Amino acid sequence: MPPGLPNYVKRQPKPGGGWRCYFRYRTLYQRLPDDTESAVFDARYSALLAGVHTPSRPAAEGTMAAVIADFTGTEEFKQLAPKTQRDYADMSLAWR
Repeated sequence: MPPGLPNYVKRQPKPGGGWRCYFRYRTLYQRLPDDTESAVFDARYSALLAGVHTPSRPAAEGTMAAVIADFTGTEEFKQLAPKTQRDYADMSLAWR
């Protein structure tokens, strides 16, 4: 398997040899063209990637997501390790 696959792209071996490519992000699981160097692959990957980075809606008042969102703006949060910050951001998405 070649190193440096784009984000969210996974490869699975074909029974007869070669690879199948899939775009996988949370619950989205779509088949991609097998040739990662082709223009068709780039177009399909770009279309799927555009759906991943859509702006999220603000958290509703009085919810856990709102509490987490408020905390992420504090100085205390900014002093946490980057990994902890990512974990808290993921947790905020789970509460929406």
